[in-house]
Amino acid sequence: MTLWLLNLTHSHIVHIVAMVKKLTLSILFFFLLSNTGFNQSTTLSSSAQINILTCGPGSSMTSRFGHTGLEVIDPELDLHEVYNFGTFNFNIPFFYVKYLRGSLKYYLGIKSYEGFLERYQEREDRTIYRQVLDLDSLQVQTIYDLLQEASLPENKYYIYDFIRWNCTTKTKDLMDRAIGSVVRYDTSFVDRNKTYRNYLNTHLSRGALTTVGVNLIFGNKTDKVPSFEQYSFLPDNYKAALDHAFIGEKPLVKRTETLHVRTAAGESFLKRSFIVWGIVLFFFFLTLWEYRRKMDFRKLDILLFSIAGLLSLVLIFMWLFSSHDPATDNPDLLWLTPLHFIFVFNLKKPRFSFYYALILGLVMVIMLGYYLFVDFQDMGVFALLLILLIRLARRGVTGFETFKP
Repeated sequence: MTLWLLNLTHSHIVHIVAMVKKLTLSILFFFLLSNTGFNQSTTLSSSAQINILTCGPGSSMTSRFGHTGLEVIDPELDLHEVYNFGTFNFNIPFFYVKYLRGSLKYYLGIKSYEGFLERYQEREDRTIYRQVLDLDSLQVQTIYDLLQEASLPENKYYIYDFIRWNCTTKTKDLMDRAIGSVVRYDTSFVDRNKTYRNYLNTHLSRGALTTVGVNLIFGNKTDKVPSFEQYSFLPDNYKAALDHAFIGEKPLVKRTETLHVRTAAGESFLKRSFIVWGIVLFFFFLTLWEYRRKMDFRKLDILLFSIAGLLSLVLIFMWLFSSHDPATDNPDLLWLTPLHFIFVFNLKKPRFSFYYALILGLVMVIMLGYYLFVDFQDMGVFALLLILLIRLARRGVTGFETFKP
């Protein structure tokens, strides 16, 4: 071995060094390729298209406000995918707690077009619209490259927020990065009097329990009128904005296609209104009958005001311990208060019942006027407030007759 090394000529040594360099460069190239392969964006053909897919509301709470997806089509590459920023894992532990706290991670998911239709059309029966965008090849490629960048493991996850960060706002942000500098909007179609809450309520069934819950959770910030930049926080709003978008004098949307129309009929508003106000009348006449018969439905009040107290804890949790900005500054805590728990434990004390009913009853009357003349949220919220006021008045009258200050 030693003799062989001594017999190596200069040319042999140069040849060995060159081989080692090539081998090192090959290994390095392979390593870089294996670690950055997902960064290599495909070059689309000149026939590629980018479209916006808008899905109507679904039946579940998480799908109530619709969905926005980005469709990529390239027939020459046999590519047909839909990019969805609204993807989440429903099976993670404590899903609803994380959803309420604002710590639930959503991510950019990629589905085949067939897979997209299988979910949103066949399984969920949701109306689907396709807006075909009039873009040149460079703009299409720019959007596609940004989608590839956004789908990287280190970029794909984000913390969901009802208004600021959802499937629609994330889609809009990406589109603005790609073509925002050349797009202008005709904003005259926007209703300048509509608040966030007004827009949200158009997707909710008036009087339904979910609608009551949503309206109770959202605070004063949802009663503000969004700017045009903030207007596109819902899929239907973004769809409408794109219909009024232009590149130069050319409309951004070439045409709109209806891919599917929801077949399931919604519950009648008149039927729900009849149920809601029927419940209010039931409590009114029940309370009147109870008073005339000199009965005492104390257990009913324990149940009602305990529920009201629990609801107040939810509102406090959403305000103080969640990252959902719309849940802050909530005036509903003036009448849905933890003080109801103290009231429950002092129902047998007429003096306490009288003064509590007098003070909180006055607050409730003021809130009724506020909801009725300034900011009507939902008839379900209004009905709940009326029912509590009816039962509180009953307790106050009983306390007055017993205590007579």
